[in-house]
Amino acid sequence: MKKISVICVVRNDNYGLHQEDRTIGFLKSLNEIPNKDSYEIIFVEWNPIKGELSFYEKYEKYFPLGVNIKIVNVSELAHKSIHNPSNLPLFEYYGKNVGARFSDSEFLIFTNPDNVFFPQTWIDIERNISEEYFMRLCRADVKLVDNSIIHETNGLDTVKGLMKTHYHFYEAPAHHLNRAEFYEEMTEGFMWEINHEGASGDFFGISKNNYHKIKGYREYWTYGGFDSIICRDCKSIGLKQFILPKYSVHIDHSRPHMQSNPGTDLNLQNYNTEDWGLNNIDGISVTKFHLNKKL
Repeated sequence: MKKISVICVVRNDNYGLHQEDRTIGFLKSLNEIPNKDSYEIIFVEWNPIKGELSFYEKYEKYFPLGVNIKIVNVSELAHKSIHNPSNLPLFEYYGKNVGARFSDSEFLIFTNPDNVFFPQTWIDIERNISEEYFMRLCRADVKLVDNSIIHETNGLDTVKGLMKTHYHFYEAPAHHLNRAEFYEEMTEGFMWEINHEGASGDFFGISKNNYHKIKGYREYWTYGGFDSIICRDCKSIGLKQFILPKYSVHIDHSRPHMQSNPGTDLNLQNYNTEDWGLNNIDGISVTKFHLNKKL
């Protein structure tokens, strides 16, 4: 049986639009994982706000049941160890690297806490993840106009409800299949030569061995774009790209930091050192648990 860690960076900071609804949709989606013995979920809680509920305290009743969970707390002390001229409150890709450091699995899936997945996708991941390639998943952007879709539905019903307000689809670039319906009907994924560099941060799968070879996501103080770079880093060690069937549903939100901070140079030459993932930095702790019943 393959062991897979799902890693995401979280913070209870009311980031963007509909953060609470987006997060609940994501957590309920994780609860739809069919073979939970194959997975662990790692929430990297970055620089939690003093005086506010922690991520777990805020969302505990929605946490997935029957799966091993780790919460990795990256303290303010650890956050301040990073050069931060734009005063960003959170470094997403540093956080994903920290999560990888604490993974006990042979394979890694990186995603963000505002995506909803087809239940079938978790089966497709387990069937297809490999040492031979990295994995990407297409993304549909939707508007949340009725939060009852999140709170009153599960599984495929949630996906179909959200897709009623679908407005953009990030397909595999230059592939002849370019609409969400085509990917939804797929039962098998495919290799694709052109890097799927759109929809940054939403889904990336790789073996832990290969992730260590490339030393994780590039670590730099800008805000985004690192999913594009990591596709290129994977190609540099001979990995092919596999596009999964189906797609993730991403609930639209504002991006306040993108408006006031410099973008990332996709030709960035800032290579990670052996201490990537804040290795040997103080102020990081981990809590492990497994929920078997509703709270």
